[in-house]
Amino acid sequence: MGSVFTPEQVEALTGFRFTDGLGLTGRALCDSSFRKLPEFARDVVTERLGLRPGQWDALSGRREVLAITGVGRWDLPVWLPCVRRQLTGAVRGGWVCGDCDGSCAQVDWDGSITGTVGAAALCFCLV
Repeated sequence: MGSVFTPEQVEALTGFRFTDGLGLTGRALCDSSFRKLPEFARDVVTERLGLRPGQWDALSGRREVLAITGVGRWDLPVWLPCVRRQLTGAVRGGWVCGDCDGSCAQVDWDGSITGTVGAAALCFCLV
């Protein structure tokens, strides 16, 4: 049996771009303060880019984030803290999210998460 997600949806679930919009607000990640970033983006900022929250906020305030991140895709490697917590929590605690069954992916059936009905989205248990 094939995946319920298209290749484009799988790509959207396993990575992101800092030019992507935040939910219904549409504000780009690169224009958002560190505390408003989803957990997976905060982990990339601190773990992969080596920036502290204050440094991110200063770059974002000056609209200079893309000079550091570029506009390309950032994959979500399994070693990022947000992914590790999801994977180890599901195994160790015996808990599996009822929305995504532990896959960390869900379909935005009504468009309330992404603004697009039927789009793929990261599950809230991951962010």
